[in-house]
Amino acid sequence: MLKWRILLQVLPLAGLFCLLKLWLYRLGWQPWQFDAFTGSLFATASFVTSFVLNGTLTEYRKSEGLPSQIVNALTAIQDCNVLFAALYQEYDPRFLQQNLITLATAIEAWLLGKSTLDEVYQQIDKVNLTYRAMGALGGGSWLHRPQAELSKVRLYVQEIKSSRDSDFIAPAYIILLLFLCAAIIALLLITGENMTETFIVSVFIFISFVYLFILIRDLENPFQYDGSSSVDVDLSPLREFCQRYGNSH
Repeated sequence: MLKWRILLQVLPLAGLFCLLKLWLYRLGWQPWQFDAFTGSLFATASFVTSFVLNGTLTEYRKSEGLPSQIVNALTAIQDCNVLFAALYQEYDPRFLQQNLITLATAIEAWLLGKSTLDEVYQQIDKVNLTYRAMGALGGGSWLHRPQAELSKVRLYVQEIKSSRDSDFIAPAYIILLLFLCAAIIALLLITGENMTETFIVSVFIFISFVYLFILIRDLENPFQYDGSSSVDVDLSPLREFCQRYGNSH
């Protein structure tokens, strides 16, 4: 039902719109006829909506791959961990492996609001300290790859934080709301030769505008996880990483 969430949110508003338009029709408060000026209003509202939607989609695509990129970096560290254990029998890879699992779990818990960002950074520091055993046996040259990958994890976490804390195109919402409100008022006041046709078309245009507005608001923060969004970024890569290496622990 997740993919229908936005439509289910819009339908009650569409019902309210229908009642309001019917009420205005019975009162005779529908003085507008569809003309070039009204068409220009709808065209401009559609353009602004498309512009803002394109901007939010661009930012969403950047954010969508961050959990997978974090997992790729953690997996690269684990690859170095396994290889080092194969070369040095006295090295125990389980300690670093467990810390990587804990780090992935901490990142997921932070995104779900169950822990803080400070706990994530503390776990990153713990992973970094586990490199001491590797450095003591194999020298500093072995640490370049895992340290570089851990730096990527820290960077990706910071990008997620920026994505959650920032409004990508906040000023654009002002002009978007202005034109959407104007378009909805016009839909309420427009009449035509065939009232049934005008009514049906107005309702569908209203649903389209409101649906797209809610979609834009959902896309604008892809890391909500509060049950109010239908387009949150998938965190399954983090869980799959924990399951894969937790089972092999």
